[in-house]
Amino acid sequence: GVVEYTPDEMTVIVRAGTTVDELHGALAERGQRTALPERGGTVGGALAVGENDLRSLGRGRLRASVLEVRYVSAGGRLVVGGGPTVKNVTGFDLVRLLVGSLGTLGALAQATLRTNPIPPVSRWLHAEEADPFAVRDRLQAPSAVLWDGTSAWVQVEGHGGDVASE
Repeated sequence: GVVEYTPDEMTVIVRAGTTVDELHGALAERGQRTALPERGGTVGGALAVGENDLRSLGRGRLRASVLEVRYVSAGGRLVVGGGPTVKNVTGFDLVRLLVGSLGTLGALAQATLRTNPIPPVSRWLHAEEADPFAVRDRLQAPSAVLWDGTSAWVQVEGHGGDVASE
């Protein structure tokens, strides 16, 4: 479960076995979310796989949102990497190495994640025969741009007036 949640600092410390749904449910009560993909599974599993949410333009990259990890190394030692704030990290960036390592470097036990606010309005827009790069460049800050070879889908998030103007 959630070990410590500091909404004002926009950080959460969570155990690796916590489900992503459980974590996002706890954060949603205070209007926040993480960069973890909403596809089921555990926080540790999502970090081990290193999969970004398809809305990473708006939520941020998973690797960049992990501030600190605690894991058990292959030698059975508890290792702490990173720090609760970005400023505390010096030297080799072990945290970013662990994200996406598929558990080959150790078993993740706990992580400190950066959170971000849930926008009040979210809308998907669709454009036929559109260049996804041109669509992205025309918008202020899309949360996601998807393309199937001909059509583009774009997610725009923010305040109602801003989303409507996009």
